[in-house]
Amino acid sequence: MSGIFGPPPTTCPGCGADGLLAVSDGWDTNFLCPSCRACWHFELGWVSRVDPATCPGCPDHDLCVAATQDEPCSSA
Repeated sequence: MSGIFGPPPTTCPGCGADGLLAVSDGWDTNFLCPSCRACWHFELGWVSRVDPATCPGCPDHDLCVAATQDEPCSSA
């Protein structure tokens, strides 16, 4: 996922932790933070937090749901 816009960030936009993990819902590639468990989508120079309700096919779906139970999902 590189090109004229560069590679996606390696740190979490929410908490700043290193080591984002690439995950897929079968359609999009998103990036899960192993620290705060927020999931992010990077596209065309934009970043947004993923609403777990939009990607039930992702094997890490339960981690994102747990992360949003205390904090509502919002865009970065």
